Amino acid sequence: MKIPYKKIIMFSTILGIYYLFVFIRYERIPFPLDISMLPTLFLALGILSGLITIFIIFYALISSFVLLDPFEIGYSNIFYVNTKQLGGKNVAGIFNFFIFFFPPTIVLVITSIFTPDFAGAIAISSTIIFPALFSYYALSHEKNIKQDKLQTIRSGLYLRTFLTFMTLATCSLISFYLFITYLDLAFTDGSKTLIGSVLYMLGFYGFNFFVLKPFQQKDNFQRRADHYHGVNLKNTLLKIPAFYCYLFAIAFSLLPNVAHYTVSKSFLFLNIGGGIERIYFFSKKERMDLPNEIIDQCDKRVCYTKKLRVVMDLGSARYVKNSILGIENAVIALPTPNMYMVDPNAKESN
Repeated sequence: MKIPYKKIIMFSTILGIYYLFVFIRYERIPFPLDISMLPTLFLALGILSGLITIFIIFYALISSFVLLDPFEIGYSNIFYVNTKQLGGKNVAGIFNFFIFFFPPTIVLVITSIFTPDFAGAIAISSTIIFPALFSYYALSHEKNIKQDKLQTIRSGLYLRTFLTFMTLATCSLISFYLFITYLDLAFTDGSKTLIGSVLYMLGFYGFNFFVLKPFQQKDNFQRRADHYHGVNLKNTLLKIPAFYCYLFAIAFSLLPNVAHYTVSKSFLFLNIGGGIERIYFFSKKERMDLPNEIIDQCDKRVCYTKKLRVVMDLGSARYVKNSILGIENAVIALPTPNMYMVDPNAKESN
């Protein structure tokens, strides 16, 4: 599948402009109309657009495994394997989806709660073990182990099937982590309750099911018709279950509080804002006029600020939050030249 990088970048840029505008309005940062601030705006926009582009390409690659079946494993047949015994195609699809995708996410949740130090290693192991077991089940469900004599595992088809589902399992775990974190922090702490956790899990599984549900393959007559009359892109998209999932995800991301959260966490990830704590220091010789409420201490040569929560720090524009004049979480613009940063939460190296 040829990924339309130019269209993705253009779309990401438009989203980036919208996100940045919402972020500035939400944080009540004065819109930088000064032409000297344009490089800062372009830098912020480039960062956001780059992250959005990576995210879109990531999901485009996931869909390519479903739509194009690059390893030629007969993805649709494996997704609906054991249809007769399970009483129908739809039932088989749901059953196979859950026995493959449910165990890794449950393992991740349980290990994160009870053994957080080993959660990463166990999660990585689950993306290998469960795809291996599912691939064996899908290719040998009509035989027992004694009859099969493990011949299935030695076949090239098994290796290709395993690689396909290992990729999907890895993407599933990553998307599960992002999904829960995104909803939990963007809205409320609902995921910390049992009901919230169940609702988030059901939402995730429903979304993932339709993203990974196989596209209905065309028969020879339909393929010949497309060859002579051309492919109707609109009708093709409307038949792909993942199309509606992506449409919903885009609409969801445009909600103002979600857009604000997206920008905030992007800046936090890059250590340039999003509420990260910083201490700044400057030489007394600079004679900077700063409010006393944000000054912590001064010695003979240098003054240090208190811990400040950085909203956005892009070099030529630095905005922080702190209590000042009796106002909680007031946005304060700091003079950027000759102020230097200290990370108060940096761990000591051994």
